[in-house]
Amino acid sequence: MTPSTQPDAVDLACWTPLVEERPRAGWADAEGGRPPTATLLADPAVPGDTDGPVEHTLVLEATTPVRTVRVDYGSLDAAAARTRDPRIRTDDDRTVEATSWQVTTDGALVARFADPPTDCTLFVEYGVTGNPAGGHYTVDVVVNERRPVEARLVIVG
Repeated sequence: MTPSTQPDAVDLACWTPLVEERPRAGWADAEGGRPPTATLLADPAVPGDTDGPVEHTLVLEATTPVRTVRVDYGSLDAAAARTRDPRIRTDDDRTVEATSWQVTTDGALVARFADPPTDCTLFVEYGVTGNPAGGHYTVDVVVNERRPVEARLVIVG
């Protein structure tokens, strides 16, 4: 028997979308579909100061076309950063091109899509200035400029 080459510690990330028991008022529109659900993953998932920017991944599940996504950290001690272009893909690993993206003056990430992905889980990976101190947080996400969704961000520590 040979010794294991596996390290003693393993990083593990998983996501579970928040599910609302009933849709918010105003969800019934011409697009139909279920309200989107969202979760945020942090890498590394440690609180507070790091040696540089961290990466966050928005996991957005939608059944209607996603034309725009806005991730707003609000009053949290974190903001989207222009460390690199966002990487956007679907759950079947198809790359989705953003026609434009920007970090607003208040630190929100806004991405727009010419060919809106539909009925999939969308992964939006981007840079963030840093993680807030340890705890459970809610980050505001707006889909198609009018559909508010809350994404849970859990920082270990």
